[in-house]
Amino acid sequence: MSVDLVGFGHRESVDLDASTLTLSLTAHSGKVVNVLQSATLTLPSVATMHRYTVRVGAPGITVNISPAAADLIAGAGAGSAGAGVDNKDVIFTNQPAGSYITLEYGDANGWAIVDALGTFTFEA
Repeated sequence: MSVDLVGFGHRESVDLDASTLTLSLTAHSGKVVNVLQSATLTLPSVATMHRYTVRVGAPGITVNISPAAADLIAGAGAGSAGAGVDNKDVIFTNQPAGSYITLEYGDANGWAIVDALGTFTFEA
């Protein structure tokens, strides 16, 4: 199955209809994880060559993307002027279906936001 990401065309996708999931290299890296109900997704500990795209697949849901406790998510909107803060989630709340974020290995400290569509916040 594939999903159309605005400006990127169709990409292979995996539908998620569970409330929790730990993302993995073999099942999710390089694919679009299409979230169909409110859920919390946990990123694996940062490792080279991993890339995850998480897409809001239904309106009115909340999607939390949680790094490992020792990792951060850095980029536009992140805490510490974009440098990120360890163990803080990215949260999509009540965003239109089609909103998404792409995270990839940044460095040994955590994940880098490389693309996003829609509005998300960071855990306080």
